[in-house]
Amino acid sequence: PDLRHRATIIFIDHKQSHLLNRAAWPANFSFIESKINQAGNFDLNAILSQLAKLGYYNLLVEAGPTLTGEFLKDDLAQEIYWFRSNHIIGNNGLEPFKRLKSEHLAKAKQLTLIKRKRFAKDECQIYSSGFASRF
Repeated sequence: PDLRHRATIIFIDHKQSHLLNRAAWPANFSFIESKINQAGNFDLNAILSQLAKLGYYNLLVEAGPTLTGEFLKDDLAQEIYWFRSNHIIGNNGLEPFKRLKSEHLAKAKQLTLIKRKRFAKDECQIYSSGFASRF
């Protein structure tokens, strides 16, 4: 289907799609069925390929630490916009990235800081991953 005029696309597990009452959602929501991989997650490469076939080549992902970690682990993020506050939360704060395990600093993912923007007391740091798009 041509989804370019739609505002929001939601990927759902193809095995669970029969449970979704699509009529209850606003008209600007579209749903695409996708398979879950062996780890129990959506296959991000498959999803990005589906979006490219639909004509989407730029994607903004607002994600938590798990999905962000998956994009970085699979070398799928070209830029990271990291918003940081000057508030220290302590042990109750969230990790910025999950599923990125590196035993040695030399093998850790490296990002290049390309820009900083200040918003009152907060800051947005923009990093380049150096990964080229495969789609």
